Amino acid sequence: MGEAFNGDPNIVGDYQNYLTAVFNYPMFYTIRDVFGSQSSMYNLRVRYDEEDSVFKDVNALGLFFDNHDNPRFLD
Repeated sequence: MGEAFNGDPNIVGDYQNYLTAVFNYPMFYTIRDVFGSQSSMYNLRVRYDEEDSVFKDVNALGLFFDNHDNPRFLD
């Protein structure tokens, strides 16, 4: 499981050329914006559709919404 601490799916997606699985930081940032900053939930759909065209295998992405490397936003 690779970790590319970046919100751009094009940058993170490139890592799947070298690793099978990576953490889905682009979706993490989108989830944080939607639920932590009251952005539109439509942004989740947009991100999902974008990732489907960028990542080789979206099923191999590690999805998360909180972890020890980032400030907690659900407190």
